[in-house]
Amino acid sequence: MGSVKAFGKLLALVLSTSLSVSSSADDPPSLLGEWRTEQSIFSENAKGKPRFSENVTTSTIDVQNGRRFAGVTFKSAANRETNVGNNRFVGMISADNASLYMVNGGGFIDCRIMSAQHLDCQYRNPAAHKNATAIMSWRRTPP
Repeated sequence: MGSVKAFGKLLALVLSTSLSVSSSADDPPSLLGEWRTEQSIFSENAKGKPRFSENVTTSTIDVQNGRRFAGVTFKSAANRETNVGNNRFVGMISADNASLYMVNGGGFIDCRIMSAQHLDCQYRNPAAHKNATAIMSWRRTPP
């Protein structure tokens, strides 16, 4: 009878330890901070004229509550100071902690979390006046 009790205590210890480890493994990664975003863009104006361009912006994720986060993309250093032309976004980290989804005033962004310092993203803007898509690489900038 003593060995059954000891086994029960051991089983309870193993289960409680594995449950606490799995709950910490489920914690979403922190995305807070500044990110440099390199973009390869393909867009089309209302007349159907295609345009290919490359762009670099800076984004700051300044709010995160669990899986939910928000931030702003600055089109340039001057925009950061004046807040003109900046684009707020909100997002959610998926339950698998491997992808995330964002939306801003202009479109949708889907990302794979490659590492704590790198997001690989695709952007889609299905606007009536201008369709656009982009492949984006977000890299966290050191503090």
